Amino acid sequence: MTKETDEAAATASAKPARERQNGFTKPAEGTTTRLVWDIADEISAAQGRPAMRNEVFDEFTKRLGKDASAGTCGTQYSRWSGFHSVGPVLKKMRAEAKAAADKEKADAKAEKAAERAEAKAAKDKAAAEKKEAAEKAKADKAAAAKAKQDEKDRVASEKAKAAAAKAKK
Repeated sequence: MTKETDEAAATASAKPARERQNGFTKPAEGTTTRLVWDIADEISAAQGRPAMRNEVFDEFTKRLGKDASAGTCGTQYSRWSGFHSVGPVLKKMRAEAKAAADKEKADAKAEKAAERAEAKAAKDKAAAEKKEAAEKAKADKAAAAKAKQDEKDRVASEKAKAAAAKAKK
């Protein structure tokens, strides 16, 4: 063997064997890419379910700050989920979350529609009461005018009777 071959063999044997599963290789310890995996593993262990992408990204960004790369995080999260074969579970979790959000949105929409219908009914009721009050006021005014006219007619009639009685005498 040559000196170069010996050095290459020594370097190759010095590298620790990395775990490989489902066609994905776990990144080496202490790397930024491994940090994504470690975060995903921590969140999964704490939650008792596979970590969601946004949870991992938020923690990755929190730990690395401005040095956090969304591309690195997304790629490594994808590889982590493939390594652990959690894709179907994550898909189901996302579907459930979407269904819950859609239901909440539909409920809010229905509640808003009910509020609008209630407001319209109250407005219609107020308009009907206002119209009824205006009609009552008009009827009262007409009744008062009629009563006044009747009083004038009665007084005029009495004066006419009194004048006729006076003329008869």
